[in-house]
Amino acid sequence: MYEFKEQFKAIRQALYDNFLLRADALFNLLDSLSGRQRAQSIVELSLESLYERQYSSLYDAVDCFFTAKKPDEAAKERQEKALERIKILLPILPKPSRHPFWLTGIDATPALPALRPYARTLSDRGVTYHPNPVPGNKPIGVGHSYSVLALLPGVTKIT
Repeated sequence: MYEFKEQFKAIRQALYDNFLLRADALFNLLDSLSGRQRAQSIVELSLESLYERQYSSLYDAVDCFFTAKKPDEAAKERQEKALERIKILLPILPKPSRHPFWLTGIDATPALPALRPYARTLSDRGVTYHPNPVPGNKPIGVGHSYSVLALLPGVTKIT
């Protein structure tokens, strides 16, 4: 148990060091998400006892989560930072037992984007799919689409 605790602390520290800006607030957010997995809004996360800051710092932390050093290479930089974080987490992932690789699932369904067409502080929002029941209108909106990547350790059959 002690060994796992020390490994967990080392991984948290490595992730903390990987965040360039607002690391304390981002870690409070991660802890709040861990404690309240059914939060209906970001406001609920900011009310968690694990979130030790003011509500406005939560938005600031999310906005500063990724800032490109070279705006024209932002996509490449974002991918590199994501790979760095994955490498930090690799030691705690369960080793593949049935296959010589990890099996993952991803949900990138853009059916429920977070539409924010008038948000001045969300500079990275974009045009995303959003169903529109009005005839003749295009099914698009301005906001964010989110995706989820999950490790599937117990899957035995790939269909």
